[in-house]
Amino acid sequence: MCSSVVVNETMMFNLYAQQVPDSSSRQLNYGSLVSSLLAALDDCFQTGLEKTIKVCLPRLMGCALAGGNWEIVEELLGFIDFQCFVEFHVYDFN
Repeated sequence: MCSSVVVNETMMFNLYAQQVPDSSSRQLNYGSLVSSLLAALDDCFQTGLEKTIKVCLPRLMGCALAGGNWEIVEELLGFIDFQCFVEFHVYDFN
């Protein structure tokens, strides 16, 4: 699942892949993360964009409080990138 808003001709999404933040166990649902990303990309493709879609994500998304494994998330992003002609940009919060 995801929600979206358009700001200055840029589509922004909030992806849902965990129910509650709890670092004592893995809360990240990898299937939900993929479903959320694909739903967001589908929304972008429906706008008729002809060029590669650029997606900016924070490094370790779903891997801090949600307890996910970043290597698995990177692998999933790589698969989606390959299948959907999406360009992912991962950045660090400082």
